[in-house]
Amino acid sequence: MTAGSPGARSRDATALQWDANMPTQQAPAAASWIIAPLLGIILGVVIVLVANFVLDGLADNNDAWHNIQHGTFVVGGVLIGIGATLLWVSGRRA
Repeated sequence: MTAGSPGARSRDATALQWDANMPTQQAPAAASWIIAPLLGIILGVVIVLVANFVLDGLADNNDAWHNIQHGTFVVGGVLIGIGATLLWVSGRRA
């Protein structure tokens, strides 16, 4: 049968219907979806803690380190915000 024949069309429709009835496993996809937001939140918190405690002594002595400290606060905050938003979105899907 060629692609334009009526028999081919009905077979394609039957295949699509059969695919729609196949069960899917959603648990592994949901579990892997949560890893990225949690890693973003954890990494953001670590970056903010490094900026707050490790870079604090350097920032007191030099304006350049002070600006680097502010930049790391921004990067950490953005990571926490993105991670929290993705985590919130994943909760809304469930």
